[in-house]
Amino acid sequence: MNGLKIPKLLIFILLILIASPVFPEAVPCKNFNVLDYADLSQSGKKKKVKKPVSAKRVQKQQEAKKKKKDKEYANTVRENRKHSLEIQTPAVRERMKQNVKDANANYNAKKKYEKSNTKRGSRKYK
Repeated sequence: MNGLKIPKLLIFILLILIASPVFPEAVPCKNFNVLDYADLSQSGKKKKVKKPVSAKRVQKQQEAKKKKKDKEYANTVRENRKHSLEIQTPAVRERMKQNVKDANANYNAKKKYEKSNTKRGSRKYK
C-alpha cells in the first residue's frame, strides 16, 4: 500500500502543475489613454484617464435606456394602483383612501418626532 501512495501523490502534483495556467504579463489596451505613473508622481497633479468616445456613447445610451425603463415602470405602477382602486366598491374605496391618509399622517408624525429628538433623525429628515 505504501508503494502506491507515492506514485499517486506524484501524479496528483504533476496534474496540478500542468492544469495551473501561466498568465503572460498584462498588455495595455490600445483604446485607452493610460497614465504613466512616473509622470503622475513627478508632476504632483492628478490627471484624468480618458475613456474612448465609443465607451462614452454606449454609457449614455445605457443611461437613457435605464431612465426610460424607470419612467415606464413608474407609469405602470401608477396605472395599476389606479386600476386597483377603480375596481373596488365605493365603501372599500373610501376606506383605502383613508388608510393612505392615516399612513401619511403617521409617517409625518414619526418624522417630526425623530427630527426633534435625535441627532441622527435631524440629519435624516431635513
